Amino acid sequence: MSFDEKEFEKVKNELIKHKRIVDVIPIKVEKMIEDWFLDDIQGIYKYLNKNFKGPFKVPEGKNGFDKISKLFKNFKRVYTKGEDTCKNLAKHLDVHKIIEKRLESLQKLIQILGCENKFKN
Repeated sequence: MSFDEKEFEKVKNELIKHKRIVDVIPIKVEKMIEDWFLDDIQGIYKYLNKNFKGPFKVPEGKNGFDKISKLFKNFKRVYTKGEDTCKNLAKHLDVHKIIEKRLESLQKLIQILGCENKFKN
């Protein structure tokens, strides 16, 4: 799906008009959230089996969702996007580790939020 500037402006203007929002800034998404989850592969393994000692390998797959689904299947579990599985998994991940690995992708958001001094490259 490509970015439609006219559609974005329409949505932006409606949000500002009806929701008392000051501004809306587009941020391009290049990866699935599951790709980010995989940055803490050890946390995923620990979620699936708290006694697992390694090796912590990312399965082959076309994208993060496919890779996590395969990993869950290896542990006789099912990964469901956006459901309780995803929420519970996220609670077991090291967010600081993920942010550190994705810092370059987060730079624009960090600048918008005005918290550059909290994150160093």
